[in-house]
Amino acid sequence: MSILSKLVLKYLRLNPRRTSIAGISTMLSVCLLTLVSNVFVWGFQYMKEAEVRLNGSWHVRYNDISKEQAEKLK
Repeated sequence: MSILSKLVLKYLRLNPRRTSIAGISTMLSVCLLTLVSNVFVWGFQYMKEAEVRLNGSWHVRYNDISKEQAEKLK
């Protein structure tokens, strides 16, 4: 394993500009991936909260039932 790490360090030192660009691009891609995934999670949570505010937190919605049927369901 030490031979592999020595070889990697050798090639990283040969071209420091390419190494720094690769490191920066990796960090940027991780930041963007995190940002995009968080935006989707936050957006989904916002939609759920908006739906609860508009329609209540019902699990089931019945349409076209009579008062008797509603009383039986309670």
